[in-house]
Amino acid sequence: MAMGYRSEKTSQLQGLHAMSMLAQTLLGPNRYGRQTGHIDIILTSISSENATLALLAKAVENHKQLYGTGCTLLVNLVQRLAECILDLKAQNANMTGLTVGLNKALTIALNTCQRMQINVNEWLEEMGTCDEMVILGRALISSCSEQQSAMITAVEVAKALTTFYNLTYHIPGFVRMHSFVGPKKTWIERNLLIEIDTSTKSYDHFCHPKQSSMIALIDGSASFSTELIQALRHLEVGCLISSQEINSQLHDWCQEIDIICFATPQLHLIASIFQLPIFSTIKALAKTTVLRSLNEPVVFQLYTSSTIHHKDDEKISFLRLTHGSIKHCSVVVQRPSLSLAQETVRSIEICLARLHQAWHSRVVLPGGGAVFSACAVAIRHELPTDIFAGIFADALELVNLQLLLNQGSYDYLSAKCHLNNIMKNFENGMNTSDQYLETVFYGQTLTPLWTVSEQGLQKGRRFDCYKSTKDILRTSVRLVTMMAMINRSIINCNTANMTN
Repeated sequence: MAMGYRSEKTSQLQGLHAMSMLAQTLLGPNRYGRQTGHIDIILTSISSENATLALLAKAVENHKQLYGTGCTLLVNLVQRLAECILDLKAQNANMTGLTVGLNKALTIALNTCQRMQINVNEWLEEMGTCDEMVILGRALISSCSEQQSAMITAVEVAKALTTFYNLTYHIPGFVRMHSFVGPKKTWIERNLLIEIDTSTKSYDHFCHPKQSSMIALIDGSASFSTELIQALRHLEVGCLISSQEINSQLHDWCQEIDIICFATPQLHLIASIFQLPIFSTIKALAKTTVLRSLNEPVVFQLYTSSTIHHKDDEKISFLRLTHGSIKHCSVVVQRPSLSLAQETVRSIEICLARLHQAWHSRVVLPGGGAVFSACAVAIRHELPTDIFAGIFADALELVNLQLLLNQGSYDYLSAKCHLNNIMKNFENGMNTSDQYLETVFYGQTLTPLWTVSEQGLQKGRRFDCYKSTKDILRTSVRLVTMMAMINRSIINCNTANMTN
């Protein structure tokens, strides 16, 4: 039996298209038919060794780490771009110029973004408000109550953090999010809260503040032993913290001689804040001759001792840590289910990311799909005969169509007609004036996609992040082009069944 191989040129792109389709209903402020509204949560929850899914998930994760927002829009653009390429491939088109055409279209789209950027300082001056962060936060979200609530919390967090005003601010590092099951409630603590399990041990002695500058950290469980007791006494340890369970005998002994003792999953966070070493075992701690003392003691106190939070069948309370080097704040979110609480946490993180980007870059883009519409019109205007550039314009338009459909007030034909009117407005404006894109959305006359009508432009306030949007355009083209150009070879197959 003769053996050989064959090449399937679109298999990777088909997989990318299929996997990215799950983000369609998550686009826009009025997402429906979902258990979670965040694509990064969905992708990380899928257990698969598929290479295409891994590349998509990695692209989303990288974008999330860089910008904290825009992941759903990225996946939707990838899906629509892959869909348009597959449609063209089905027509037996020559795909030789795909990469060149898409990159030409990308250059035009990025230039369009640059032309449409809005200066935040000038916009805030025109708005004439005394609380700039509040008004900017409102402009970065839709009228959806979920997003409004998340942005209110994000603004409060930003005001509580002195580090928020630094360019080096990083949300996961300075804002500690805690999600629990319970009555709907969200509150902010301008200190660091550390979770402790109170299921089996009492921490009532922490109701009054305790302090220590000699802290020993053990990465693992800690049990009562002669070796550990001698080490604690020799090093004059005033606080013992482990990442896993501390047995009852050791807990009682520490309490008896007034050593602060507790276990918390945030051990590495404590180590990074105070620049303390972590001992992997009790033997490693016992071999240490000198333990570094902090310049000032850390104050530990039980936070709201009457409040018990339930998480993974554990009863969780908080210790509040106070120290001059702590620049953090903590956000506690309670919802009827843990998934809802985690969803709210992610929404707050997104709002914080959008607020931080706009605050520091001082430039934003008109939101609600306006930029994608303008980019599509500009691409078709400058490259009217390039079918591959037209693919990118089609994909941008399809994303906006999905955005309108997800709003819920349009059927397909109405949404299509509405979008055509918007595109026509852009086309007429760009044909009328060379400075149309630079001026049409300036000042207070921001125009979200769903408020542009045949009657003209209506007032609205909706911004998108400048850097994040531009990177979404770049990443989608890069990812889809790579998938379209990769061939999958099947080796050791029966040549009798091979087709050309």
